[in-house]
Amino acid sequence: MKYRTRFRKYDFNKIYICLILVLVCFIGIGYSIIQSKPKLSGTAKIAAYIPMAFANQTKTSSPSASEQNISITDATGGSGRFIYTEKSEKNSSNVDTSYFTINSKNIVVAPNTPKDTYTYVITATDTRDNLTIDATYTINIKNDFANDSWTTIVAKVQSNPNSYDVGDTKEVDMGSFGIHTVRIANTSTPAECSTTGFSQTACGVVIEFADIITKHKMNSSNTNVGGWPASALREYINSDIYDALPSELRSVIVPTKVISGHGSKSGETNFESTDKLYLLATHELWEDDDGNPNSGIDYYDTAYHNTRQLDYYSDLGVTTSDYSGAIKKNGTSPSFWWLRSALSYSSSIFNGVLTTGDWGTSGGDGIYGVPPAFRIGLTN
Repeated sequence: MKYRTRFRKYDFNKIYICLILVLVCFIGIGYSIIQSKPKLSGTAKIAAYIPMAFANQTKTSSPSASEQNISITDATGGSGRFIYTEKSEKNSSNVDTSYFTINSKNIVVAPNTPKDTYTYVITATDTRDNLTIDATYTINIKNDFANDSWTTIVAKVQSNPNSYDVGDTKEVDMGSFGIHTVRIANTSTPAECSTTGFSQTACGVVIEFADIITKHKMNSSNTNVGGWPASALREYINSDIYDALPSELRSVIVPTKVISGHGSKSGETNFESTDKLYLLATHELWEDDDGNPNSGIDYYDTAYHNTRQLDYYSDLGVTTSDYSGAIKKNGTSPSFWWLRSALSYSSSIFNGVLTTGDWGTSGGDGIYGVPPAFRIGLTN
């Protein structure tokens, strides 16, 4: 018997209709999902898929009797729509304070906010998704030594010697000598500054040249006899270099009692002079950690104990074994520079600073770096 295979006849028109209906259902579901999401446009549509970011910042402002504003740098990402609120505010002692408020995209600094460094944490909130992210603003309230006039600087330090920070710098145009940098080397006046025979060169507000102005001999011949007061360099510093300073600066420099060490010439004792500009001494740079009273700098500079280490070098921890903080440059290169201290066992040598910042010496007729110091607006 023969079998014949029978094929069912399909109605392809009905199949097409079913496929179309299924496709319409999928399109409808997809459209519903899209419609259920918030409608964004422009940059917000792109930003909705970018993670939020809010950068930490450091801001500086001067003390003021008036309210001041510091702008907030916008957060990014998310929907791109943020509001800003304060999370915490602390001073440098980690104590809660309340000198700052937020107004829209500005930090408002209250009048008479004390000079200090504040840690101000701000929260940025995405207004669409209610997500948050924090940023820390380090706010330095400090006087602007770099841009304040010398008259303003003196007025402020006479009211408060700590009006500026030790290490703050300022440029000085010295005409033919070029533009050089000065820095605040000291602001403190400890009790020892009032003792008999103590040099005033590291007491009160001391400004030093942070770089080398020029090179010059200490003396025309190889001698240290008469020490700093008898040196040709002292005369040069207090005439040629002093005269090159801007008149406004010259008007606020005060005469300073300077004690300096002597060499080995029979009968010499420590010297005292009164100068507007002076060179630094060994102890004003280095604390002697030699431990031997017969060999260290305190032995080779007879006036070592008649002055003190400047605040700047003390803060850096400069010693006779850790001395890189004493380096000064002539242009871009470290250079040997003079100190006012005669070497105690010699009749020809003065102390100086090597290119490494270490203690060094040279005969009085050597030609080396000159970075003087001075005091402003103070009296002995």
